[in-house]
Amino acid sequence: MNKPVIGLAAAVAVAAIGYLGTQAYVGQQVSKQVEAINQQLVAHNEILVNRLEYSRGWGSGVLHYDLVYRPATGNPWYQLLDELLPQPELHWQGTADVDHGPWLPGNGFGLAQLQGSIPLPAMLRPWLPQYPGQAPMLSYRGETHLDNTLSFTLEAIDYKGLIQDPEKREEVQWEHSGAHFNVRLHPLKQQLTILASLDALALDVPDESLRMGIENLQLKADSTRLQPFVWIGDASLALDNASIQADQNHLSLQGMRISSDTVQNGNKLNSTAELELGPIELDDMRLGESRLRYSMQDLDIEGYAGLMRAANRLGDIDDLDQHWPSLRPHLKRILAGHPQLRMDELSISLGEPYNATASLGFEYHGDGELTADFAENIWNDLSAVGQASLTDSAIDTLMELFIAQQNAELGSSEQVLMADVLKMQLTLQLQDNPFARRTDNGYLFDFALRDRMLTAHEEPVMDLATLLAMGQALMPAPEPGLSSGGVVELSAGFSPDPYVIRATSGGDDLVDEGYGEGCIGYTTIAEANVELFYEAGSFPLIIEASAPTDTALIVIAPDGGVYCNDDRSLYELDPRVIFDTPETGFYYIWLTDLSGERSEADISITEIMP
Repeated sequence: MNKPVIGLAAAVAVAAIGYLGTQAYVGQQVSKQVEAINQQLVAHNEILVNRLEYSRGWGSGVLHYDLVYRPATGNPWYQLLDELLPQPELHWQGTADVDHGPWLPGNGFGLAQLQGSIPLPAMLRPWLPQYPGQAPMLSYRGETHLDNTLSFTLEAIDYKGLIQDPEKREEVQWEHSGAHFNVRLHPLKQQLTILASLDALALDVPDESLRMGIENLQLKADSTRLQPFVWIGDASLALDNASIQADQNHLSLQGMRISSDTVQNGNKLNSTAELELGPIELDDMRLGESRLRYSMQDLDIEGYAGLMRAANRLGDIDDLDQHWPSLRPHLKRILAGHPQLRMDELSISLGEPYNATASLGFEYHGDGELTADFAENIWNDLSAVGQASLTDSAIDTLMELFIAQQNAELGSSEQVLMADVLKMQLTLQLQDNPFARRTDNGYLFDFALRDRMLTAHEEPVMDLATLLAMGQALMPAPEPGLSSGGVVELSAGFSPDPYVIRATSGGDDLVDEGYGEGCIGYTTIAEANVELFYEAGSFPLIIEASAPTDTALIVIAPDGGVYCNDDRSLYELDPRVIFDTPETGFYYIWLTDLSGERSEADISITEIMP
């Protein structure tokens, strides 16, 4: 036999031995990976592993699986599965053929791969009467790679048709497309990458006149280190459009992105998150782009993970006392680490880009001892700092939105009057407010609470004891007929009748016929004498006043009209406004004085015609 033939035979033999050795190595590695996955699933509280075994063959193998997913009662999936299925659990059982590497058909180099499809479960078929025949619900592909990572891809069938409750016969129209999910895991390094997307989803509920839709939803997550209840890495969730249409109401969102980044610094976690929203339309209201950024600093990892483990066993908030001993040491460890929580930025576009902003931060610097007087003494160890700004354009937009929502029936002139009133009220309230300072184009608000002292713009305002005492003093029991917000609330048939309110007539603002027919005198436009909410019935509503000076009444009614009166008659100089068929809603009442004097007067509300 010549040398070339011998060399070729040797090469073939070496290749065959190498191939056989590689096959044996690959089969062994696949078995190890299946065992590692089995151990991780067994350790999961919500997954029952009846069987997860790998039968290794030559160049291929068979994976046998029998898994049950039983979400805990506090898990949102529990509520959903409990509604849809006889038992709140999902059961997967079967086998999957596995191809061994080192060369995988259609994928190149790798250890092993499996692919196949999952049929629609029989229990769900009555819910989907238009499901396309025997089409698989999901197609899947799993791979083990040469670097010991695992990847798994799921694709859901596109569906357009009915979802029907078999018992109640209620129907919704459902459509989705482009549902894709991919995960890549390194079990030894505890690294995980997730990519998921949904091109479109539409839901139509005819019985409730409800339509919902989203476009281009994407989820991305990359964890550099996995451990129970702790995610270290970054993640983002984004969509292009979302909308909800219900009867006469409509909500649309043009773009959303939520992102987070969590890093480990020693035994602490530092995490930042950001929410960005595109323009939002709610019926006739439009809100520009908005942004929220917040962060957690110096969060003890072990304390947080332990707290989440203990909280996961808390099935109901009513069981808190029972589980408090298991929660307490973890909470103490978190507090002893001096965590910080900040809302770094809240920016909203009200007519102009980002013309309303706010920030807020909390920091705890105590020892974390959860003693009986912890709630009282926490103020010794807690500091808070906050700032906000409102431009004049933002204030104008807020006024317009408030008037449009609360007084939609007002005409244009009445809306202008109401806007003037609200702006003057706000200006007066902020003039003597230590937390507000006028800027060139709006207001800047600032406060801080440190060492039991409240400050505004770095100037001391009051100590905490005084602040708490004032808070209690400013919360008296409401007077009969007067709500906690200072609004008189009366319903048809009220007693006593008449209902009398003491008031002061007059003011510095001149009212004339431009506000409405018969409007005259001086008042304080920024502050109505009475805000009445009246629940109408079959009675008339009469508003009248009596004063030692010459006065007049101005009333803005729920229908948006401005009603004024100076004299009841030629002989009765006190004013009276009568509503023969009043409407339910707010009545704003001013008592003017024709000479501008201020005098003590009575405003009476009655249902008895004169």
